[in-house]
Amino acid sequence: MHSQKRTLKLNGSINKFILPDSCFWFGLYHSKDTHHEKCKEIWESIQRYNILLPWPILYEFLNTRFVKQSSWVEKFNKARKKLAIKYINDQPYRREALEATIYSSIFKKRNISFVDMLIRFILNDDNLKIHFLVTFNEKDFMDVCQERRIEIYYG
Repeated sequence: MHSQKRTLKLNGSINKFILPDSCFWFGLYHSKDTHHEKCKEIWESIQRYNILLPWPILYEFLNTRFVKQSSWVEKFNKARKKLAIKYINDQPYRREALEATIYSSIFKKRNISFVDMLIRFILNDDNLKIHFLVTFNEKDFMDVCQERRIEIYYG
């Protein structure tokens, strides 16, 4: 099973673990985001599954612009309370991800943000059960998802 561009259509067991990237959360709540309609479709598909939410994703999307929109915060809070969310601590990955971010930028000329590098390390952790990544930034995750057989869904 290779990572590939697909429309999110989950079938079978609700015991699937889905990691939505920051761009998904932005797109879901911001009606002018180019991915808003796609995010609403995906949202309808993933609500009954287990949602993995790494702290760096929360740091990234619950930013000043987001929290100034109280209606977005209210909607997220309602969703957070009804979803099966597993929060993922990023502490075990921080130092290595920091080094990889700097190294990748300087020597590989592959510019991956620190948050995305942390997510790569989380995706690569064999101790975590992750079935799907929802992102619109697939190029930064394609290799690690292929290796771990994590499907990527994007628009």
